[in-house]
Amino acid sequence: MATRQDVLFAAEDYTAVYQSFAQANFKAYDFDTIKSAMVDYIRLNYPEDYNDWIQSSEFVSLIDLIAYLGHSLAFRIDFSSRENFMETATSRESVLRLARFLGYNPKRSLNSKGVAKVKSVKTTEILIDSDGNNLSNVEVLWNDATNANAYEQFLLIVNSVLTSTNQFGTPFNSGTYNGIKTEIYTLNSLTGQDVVYPFNANVNGVSTGFEVCNVNLDTAGYVEPYPDPNASFKCVYLNDGKGNASENTGFFFYFKQGTLAFKDVLITSPIENQVIDINVNNVVNDDVWVQSVAQSGSVSASWTKVPVVTGSNVIFNSIDNSLRNIFEVVTRVDDQISIKFADGRFGNAPKDVIRTWYRTGNNESYIIRPEDMQNINIVIPYFSRNDNQLYDLTVVLDLQETVQNSTETESLTSIQTNAPQVYATQDRMVTAEDYAVYPLQASTNIKKIKSTNRIHSGHTRYVDINDPTGTYKDLTIFGDDGYIYLEDSLLRSTLSTTSTLTSSSIIEQYIESYLNEKEVENFYYQKYSGDYISSNYLQAETSNIWTWARVTGTNKMSTGYFQDDATTASLGTYTIDAIGKYLVPGANIEFVQPDTAGTNAYTASSKTEWASIVSVSGDGRGVTDTTLAYTGKTAEGLGAIQLSRNIPSGYRIKRIAPAFNKKFTSTERTNITTQLDANNSFGLYYNHTTMAWTVVPVANLGASRDTAFDLSTAGDGSNGDHSWMLRIEKEASQWVFLARAVKFNFGSVSNVRFYNQRLENKVSKLSKKSVIDAISILKLNSVPLTTTGGGTGSTLFAGDYKFDISGYYTYDDGYTDPRRVLLKFADDNKDSVIDDPFAFDSIVGSNTIFITDVQDGNYTYKTLMTEPPPLALEYNAVASYGVNDVVIYNGNYYKALQTSTGNVPTNTTYWTPANPSAVISWSSAQVYSINDKVEYEGSEYKSLANNNLGSLPTNTTYWEHVRTLTYKSYTGRSNLNFKWTHAASEETRIDPAVTNIIDTFVLTNTYYTSFSNWLKNDRRTDFKPLPHTTEDLKNMFTSIESSKTSSDTIIYKPCEMKILFGAEADYALQARFKVVKNSTTSYTDNEIKALIVGYIDEYFDPANWAFGETFYFTELAGYVHRKMIGIVSSIVIVPNDGGSRFGNMFQVTPNEHEIFISAAKVSDIDIVSSYTESNIRIAGGTLDTASGTTSITGVTTSTSSTSSSSSGSGGSGSSGSGGGGSSYY
Repeated sequence: MATRQDVLFAAEDYTAVYQSFAQANFKAYDFDTIKSAMVDYIRLNYPEDYNDWIQSSEFVSLIDLIAYLGHSLAFRIDFSSRENFMETATSRESVLRLARFLGYNPKRSLNSKGVAKVKSVKTTEILIDSDGNNLSNVEVLWNDATNANAYEQFLLIVNSVLTSTNQFGTPFNSGTYNGIKTEIYTLNSLTGQDVVYPFNANVNGVSTGFEVCNVNLDTAGYVEPYPDPNASFKCVYLNDGKGNASENTGFFFYFKQGTLAFKDVLITSPIENQVIDINVNNVVNDDVWVQSVAQSGSVSASWTKVPVVTGSNVIFNSIDNSLRNIFEVVTRVDDQISIKFADGRFGNAPKDVIRTWYRTGNNESYIIRPEDMQNINIVIPYFSRNDNQLYDLTVVLDLQETVQNSTETESLTSIQTNAPQVYATQDRMVTAEDYAVYPLQASTNIKKIKSTNRIHSGHTRYVDINDPTGTYKDLTIFGDDGYIYLEDSLLRSTLSTTSTLTSSSIIEQYIESYLNEKEVENFYYQKYSGDYISSNYLQAETSNIWTWARVTGTNKMSTGYFQDDATTASLGTYTIDAIGKYLVPGANIEFVQPDTAGTNAYTASSKTEWASIVSVSGDGRGVTDTTLAYTGKTAEGLGAIQLSRNIPSGYRIKRIAPAFNKKFTSTERTNITTQLDANNSFGLYYNHTTMAWTVVPVANLGASRDTAFDLSTAGDGSNGDHSWMLRIEKEASQWVFLARAVKFNFGSVSNVRFYNQRLENKVSKLSKKSVIDAISILKLNSVPLTTTGGGTGSTLFAGDYKFDISGYYTYDDGYTDPRRVLLKFADDNKDSVIDDPFAFDSIVGSNTIFITDVQDGNYTYKTLMTEPPPLALEYNAVASYGVNDVVIYNGNYYKALQTSTGNVPTNTTYWTPANPSAVISWSSAQVYSINDKVEYEGSEYKSLANNNLGSLPTNTTYWEHVRTLTYKSYTGRSNLNFKWTHAASEETRIDPAVTNIIDTFVLTNTYYTSFSNWLKNDRRTDFKPLPHTTEDLKNMFTSIESSKTSSDTIIYKPCEMKILFGAEADYALQARFKVVKNSTTSYTDNEIKALIVGYIDEYFDPANWAFGETFYFTELAGYVHRKMIGIVSSIVIVPNDGGSRFGNMFQVTPNEHEIFISAAKVSDIDIVSSYTESNIRIAGGTLDTASGTTSITGVTTSTSSTSSSSSGSGGSGSSGSGGGGSSYY
């Protein structure tokens, strides 16, 4: 029947329908195409019936109306269709609806929150302290240095406000948060009144509303409990163990930005899936609470919010079944919300009065600095525990630490990107992609994230972890191919002259901070070693002998006193003695131990031992005995002086390395301030004989920063003083701060690679001892010669020489070289004084080594030149040799002791073994024999003939090209036997049998925004914004911890920005752009510069970059050219570093936790007519700037081998290969 009806009775079958529309234009959607299609159709099918096509025709008007209607319908249908797909939807309402369909909960804005410290308290209650002082209406400051009773008075007021069962010392709740002991105390505050205490603060120039909130503590940190007018208020007490003066010790109140409000709804009968709409904009993400309220106004029940994670709602969630009062928060447009309740089966349906508390914020991302929130007054009514009467407590609050945890609401783009990806994870983190995607839903403050599986599970739990990288296991590795050398350098930093920092702040942040740099300390002990204070110590010397008398001793220290010619001596400022005045804490002393008893017990060859003075009691002479003679002991029976090592009695002082003062005195600060305020360039010289810093005025200061250090020039005038250790130069637009430094480089040619260094002393959780990575030069090595030419002797070291590792060796392009590390003098006993100032000299003597560049695939690195350049000619029996001439004989080097002809070098009367350092360069006056080798124009050549005189090495008839030489000589030594002691960089050993370790790197919006603002225009402070701490990130991702695999451990690590190009970048990464503009362009130079800076910023947008990704200048140049076709002809980059040349910034690699950001400004771009060797520095040593030519050659800056505290082997990259420009003509 159905078939019959379809065939026989249908008005039209499909063929008729198809034929009817065969000539219809279904591509017509807009008004013009629809109208045209209808006209064409009518003309084709009804040519005789309709032929009146003038515009005034009624029929044409009907066609226009139909075309308009068709256009409108097509738009609406297309719009509706697009709004049903996540990728194409443009309406926020549609995107939110689709996200909920996928189980994704878009994040609303987060408000700022933190704790502010109680600066002072004041009460209207009459309270009497122990001295009888009435504290009523008296402001008592926390840690008031001018008030001896401040602590007692402060606690007296606080305890009066606290409940009787919750006095100070018996907290309501306690725990550890951010590594600080945290306690919660309950105030006996007036109830039934304010739930919060509002105040305003001026943030970024805008008055912003905040509220002091109630607070409690859970595993995630501070939380605001459910608002309840009948609940007592609470405060926080922190104690970081650093005393009451610490920023993190004292009483604090919890605050949040925004305004707390509530809405009451009466529900007379339960309804399934009841919804309450909160039609208020900008409701913050975390501050929504729901309560049932009794007729009396008290809270009868608190409802539990369903976790805001993928797939959770009032039907399906992870909440315990016993909790029936649950609700879900649904985000709507403009961050309005709806409260959705259960259906009565999976949870209770609400009834009676339902109160919804919510807080609205300003939906902005911003930073609150301590200076923005000072002297905040809050008045809290309370009932005294003494008489139960009502009084007012006034607290003054100060913010101590920067707060940067606010975020804006999640953008449409973010929702459209994250929702499908998070849905694919199915509410769990298992795969690598899950760990890169799922955390995106935790916060809107995430700009970029990357997760790396660092360590995998699966190792047997019965065998100790085998981790050759040293990340989770200590290592002790030996090698026999070590080399060490000394490298002079300059540490450099700059500060804009427009900075608002005071002179005092500049001293503290930019000058005095250099004194704590290990490389500066290396410089002092190395360069001043020839001028240490010497003392009589030989057996034949009978006066001014300073001897140590030990009272007590342990393995690590000793106490006692000094005797000057057998008399107990006073020290330091208590004496004017030429030796005694230097014996102060921090002084390093070389003691001589007696060889044997009797005559000649103390000789020049006697063994010595270094120790430093840790402390001195009084003048060092101790208390007196019954005869009023000084005993050298304290009243407790210990020695008046403590040394860092156990030095036996009878050891004599040989010499003293005076203490290196790392803090300026008030007088020194005043002198420096005078120079800064006068905008003078000046230097600072450390006078070790007075242990004081002296200003070197600009009139005396050496004209060039490149001139070598010379202590003997101290005080010379007419720009002849080169004794400065710190140098401050005032330029037109900036201050330049320089510090002389010494880097001890240590490497292994092929046997050892240094990964995951522990660069700071930390207490190992396994051994409970302080550990740091160290290099020991073993006593298996021979003692070096100190005579000209160097070499080694036949005797071995008496003991090992130890150095602590201070940092990685990092090239200008960011490549961290695992073949070598930077060292500092060891400090085994951790007294902040080095153990042996002569350790390097004792190892190296007068030896020289050569460091060369080696190409390994795409990378260039520096290493020991195992085959040195030509250092001597082969011995010739007929040649005449003079004193100190060096020859090669049977493969060994020899140095002439006297004039000689025909005496073979093995004749010790005329020759001695040598280790030459001077490279033999070709000379037109020298006669060369066959196989003689010389250096000529950067290459090594070998003579092919005897009696070779006057022939250039490029003449292939007489010479053979051996190799190209790229090297630099340093004071150093190779072929060393050494031991690398490595302490695992991770503090906690994680059982590898059950654990995957996931490193999650996070770049937050607040950090990126604040850093960008600081870099570009918000330089009201010169402190770089700091990234979030690991603890901050851990708190940020607390909500997703339950979704990870149980065998996984996530370690959150903050991303940092690596600055390129501008003055804020490391010196080796500062550069100028040289641009040749198109001759036909109408753009001005300034317009071109502004456009280029804008395109560079676009190029370095974090969305375009991955963590640790290498920068290639050719790619940047190509992008700029594509955006500026017809405007510029060519653009190249020229590094500012005097040791670099064109092409050195072609490729830069950051560490794995870094992303690039550009600091280039229009002042860093030069418009030039053409490129020359001078203006792009292909050759020569100057850099053209807009204001002239500045010489910057001859110095190695700190950034050529910087220290890094990151764990890992670093990135990979090139140390400067390839070109540095791009041209399109």
